[in-house]
Amino acid sequence: FVPTCFILMSSLTRKPNSPYWYCCFTTPDGSRTKRSTKQTNRNDALSVCQEFQRAASQSRKGLLTEAQARKVVADIVEYSTGRPMQFYTAAEWLRHWSKGKSEAKSQGTAVRYNGVIEDYIKFLGKRSALNLSHLTVKDVHSYRTKLKKSGLAPNTCNFAVKAISNALNAALKQGLITTNPATAIESLPNEQSEKTPFTKQQIKKLSSVAPPDWKLAILLGYCTGLRLSDIANMTWNAVDFEKGVIQIAPKKTRNIRKMVFIPIHSQLKDALLDAAGQDDPEAPILPTLAGKPTGGDLGLSKTFSGLMEKAGIDPQAYRKGEGKGRTMNRLSFHSLRHSFNSMLANKGIAGEVRQQLTEHSSDAMNQKYTHLELGRLREAVSVIPKL
Repeated sequence: FVPTCFILMSSLTRKPNSPYWYCCFTTPDGSRTKRSTKQTNRNDALSVCQEFQRAASQSRKGLLTEAQARKVVADIVEYSTGRPMQFYTAAEWLRHWSKGKSEAKSQGTAVRYNGVIEDYIKFLGKRSALNLSHLTVKDVHSYRTKLKKSGLAPNTCNFAVKAISNALNAALKQGLITTNPATAIESLPNEQSEKTPFTKQQIKKLSSVAPPDWKLAILLGYCTGLRLSDIANMTWNAVDFEKGVIQIAPKKTRNIRKMVFIPIHSQLKDALLDAAGQDDPEAPILPTLAGKPTGGDLGLSKTFSGLMEKAGIDPQAYRKGEGKGRTMNRLSFHSLRHSFNSMLANKGIAGEVRQQLTEHSSDAMNQKYTHLELGRLREAVSVIPKL
């Protein structure tokens, strides 16, 4: 027995050779149609069919809101698969994704991602409460335009778009959206670094006015190219006097356990030996700097700026970005990293060796090191002139 389809009512029917029940229902324009329920059980098929008709009837009366439509679809999916279907507003998904990043990325990177996401939600305003699928290319492009007009550098604007795009890519992979509007945004041209290396004479001036811990920090920056936060928080277990190597996991890559191995320059070795005296390998090498933030009015970068002023060194301030922009210094502690790399380049050290010293290598590198590789790095560091 095959039931007939009655006007304004839903009913079930079957097609020959098909295991599924088909729903006969009235569409919003008054016509009749058949749709497969994808159900082989009649009771389950009837539940799906009733949802088809309910949605069509509400739409015909102009009563079907987006929220109701999502609920209808979710109910149908749950009937079909036995699993509830999730819908996210833009704000809900972006925060959900950002929370996951906090668990997978280093603390600094997670803070950057979270800052972008919260700022973007604020920028979207009421649109952040709409379903995630409503986000458009204009929503992303307008946000980047706003960042650029506020004076942020192109690199920063590009990072913001990348963060949003990564969040939407994750939604795309989970089937929550059909396209990622952020992929249509072309990156802004990157600005070249405005940092200037310190000269040997400037570093001598800095060392002459610096207190003991800062004097050693400056020498560490000059001879290793490490960043200020990594130097300030370095402990004695990072220094292997017997092998003559500093091995450290930089803060930027600590979450993925990548290590940097840097041969100890002869002058740095003497300074470290003079400062040694702690039996605890976990003790900080620079106790007066350890644990302090790098940014802010009381941060290490501000303290270093004070040392530069005391030494009579012009920080070479400039305005970065358009509009209001930001005042930046061409000379800062990070310039020691540029000095390190520049000195090696000027002495003819190959690019891949410089990259190995200043960037990152695998966690297993210590075991894979050969005497030849370590010898090349020692030879590279040895070209740095003593202060």
